[in-house]
Amino acid sequence: MRSHPTCLPIRPRPIPGELAVGYLVRVSSANGYNGPRELCRVLRHGLVTLDTALRLAQRERSALFGPTPHYCSFVQQLPGGLRAQDFNHHFMRWCPICLAESEYLRGEWGLKLCCVCTTHAAMLVDRCPHCQAMQCFDRTQLSVCSCGFQLTRCPCQQASEALLNLHQILQSALAGRYDEPDAMSLATWLRLVKYLGSFEANPLAQHPGQVKNMHQLVISVSLAIGTATLLADWPESFDRLLTRIRAAAPSATHIDDAFGPLYRVLYRDLNEPALTFLRERFEAYLYGNWFGLLGRRNRRLRPETITRHPHRSIQKIAQAAGSSAASIRHLAYTGAIRGHAIQYPSGRTAWVIPHEEARNAATYRTDSVTLRQAAGLLGLGRKRVRELIDAGLLHAWIDPGLTGASTWWLSKADALHLVGIGAQSAQENTVRNVVRLTTVLKTWRLRAGEFPALIRTLLAGELQLAALAAEGYGLGRLRFEVGTLRTWLETRRQREGTWISVDSAAKQLGLKQQVTYELVARGLLSAKVHDGTRRIHRDALVAFSASYTSLAEIARANRKTPRQMLARLTARPVCGPTIDGARQYFYKRNEIEPTLAARPGKKEDK
Repeated sequence: MRSHPTCLPIRPRPIPGELAVGYLVRVSSANGYNGPRELCRVLRHGLVTLDTALRLAQRERSALFGPTPHYCSFVQQLPGGLRAQDFNHHFMRWCPICLAESEYLRGEWGLKLCCVCTTHAAMLVDRCPHCQAMQCFDRTQLSVCSCGFQLTRCPCQQASEALLNLHQILQSALAGRYDEPDAMSLATWLRLVKYLGSFEANPLAQHPGQVKNMHQLVISVSLAIGTATLLADWPESFDRLLTRIRAAAPSATHIDDAFGPLYRVLYRDLNEPALTFLRERFEAYLYGNWFGLLGRRNRRLRPETITRHPHRSIQKIAQAAGSSAASIRHLAYTGAIRGHAIQYPSGRTAWVIPHEEARNAATYRTDSVTLRQAAGLLGLGRKRVRELIDAGLLHAWIDPGLTGASTWWLSKADALHLVGIGAQSAQENTVRNVVRLTTVLKTWRLRAGEFPALIRTLLAGELQLAALAAEGYGLGRLRFEVGTLRTWLETRRQREGTWISVDSAAKQLGLKQQVTYELVARGLLSAKVHDGTRRIHRDALVAFSASYTSLAEIARANRKTPRQMLARLTARPVCGPTIDGARQYFYKRNEIEPTLAARPGKKEDK
C-alpha cells in the first residue's frame, strides 16, 4: 500500500499563465498518479493539503489561472470578476501547435468562450480526431488520448480575421493590457459574447445568455462568431441586426414588442457602464428608424433620447403650428405633411409627425382658403373650382372627400396665381366680338377636361386674351375673342377625337375595360403614349374590328352559346383563357369565316 506523503517528491513549478487544473495534471503525472483526482484523494487521506505537498510560494500560486476541481483542497482565486461558471470543469481544449511546443495548458484555454489560439491564429480543438472523444481533465498525460492518439497531431483550422481580432481583445483583457483607460474587463467581454453572440444567428432568440452545452467547442464558436461579426463592421452590422428584428414585428407599437429579447438584454443583462456604447447605438437607431412615440413610459431610455426624438404627437404639432389636432391629422392623411399612422391592437389609430412639419403645417394654415372663398376669388362656381382641384391646378391641402373634414383647405397662393392669368398676353380693348369666360362655361357646353385644358393653355401663354378681367373679379370676367377661342376649341377636339383613351375604345368596341387593356398588352390593338397617357388612334379601332372578332360575337351571330361555339370552331384563337390567360377568346376574321362557311348550321339553328 502506498504511503501518504507529507511532501511530493517531484514538484513541477507553475508556468506563468498556466491553467490551474492543467498544472495538477502535470503534478500527478510526474509523481506517478492516475490523474489529479487520485492525487488529491491520497493527500486527503493523509491529512495533507495540496499547498503543503507542493510547497508553492504565493508568487507561484498567483502564476496559475482558473479554478481548481471541486475535489481539490487547493483553492485558487479568480481575477477580474471572473466566476467559476466561465470555465470548463470537465473537458479541456488545446492548440496542437502550442501543445507540441510546450506541454502545458494555457490559462485562457480553460474559458468556455475561448476558441482561438491567438499565437498561431488557429481554432482550438476539444476532441480526438481518431476516436472523437472529448478529453477530460482527469488524465495522466496532457498530449495523449486514451486511444493512444497524439493530440499534438490534430489538424488545425485557420481562424477568421474577425474571430481572431475578438480573441486578441480577450487576450489583452486577460493580461490586463488596455489601450484605453475605460476599456472593458475580461468578465464584461465574456458576458457580451454570451448574451449578444446568439442574436446574429437567431435575431429572435428567446433566452439569450441561457446557452446549453457551452463547454462544447461548437457552441462557443457559434457565440464567438456572432459577436465577432457584429463588432467587425460596427455599427452597420448592429443596425442590420436591429432591422432584421424590426422586420419580424413591423406592426409593433411598443419598443419591447418590436425588439423583443434584445431590448431586455441591452438594458438589463448588459447594463454595465462599459457597455453603454451598445445602448447609445440602439438609441441612435431609434432616432432614425422608430416611427412611434417616445415618452416617460420608456423608462429605460435616456431622457435626452426621448427629448431629441424627431417625432411628436398630433397634439404637440398642433400646438406648435397654432392649429387644431383634427387639421393636422387631415394634413397628414392627404400627404401635405409627413406623418406615420400607428394602428394599435385595440383598433385605435394614432398619428406621429416629424417635429419639423409643424412649420409646414403653420404655413398651410396661413396659406389656405375654403372652397367658398376660392370661388369668390376666382369669380367661378364651386363646381368649376372642383374641376381645377381635380386637374391639379389648385392644390387642396385638406380634401373633405378624402379625410371627412368639415371644410376645404385650398392653396391661396394657387388661387391668386390663377387670378393673375393672362396679364402678359392681353390685347388692347379694341376687339369687339368678345365673350366672357363665365358665358363660355354656361353656354358653350364644354366637354369634360376642356375647362382645365383652357386654363393650362392660358398659363402656358399659348392663347391670347381679348381683355383683362376687371380688378377683383378673378377668372370669371376674362374675355376672349370668339373666333380665336372657337379655333382653339375645334383644334383640341379634333386632336382629342383622333386619339381616344383605352376606356373610350372599350365602350366603342362594346368590350369590358379589362379585355381592352389585355388586347393592348398583347399588341392586337395598337396604342401609343400620347400627351402623357396611353391613347388609341381611331384608325387602330377600325383595323382591329376588321381583323379580329370575339367568340361572344360569333356565338351571338350563330345563336349559340360561347361554349357550344368554341367546341364547333376548328380555327385556333389568337388569345383566350386556355391560350395565354386572356379573359375572352378572339379569332382572326379571315380564318373564322371560311370555317363557318364550311360547316353550315342545322335547320333549327336558322
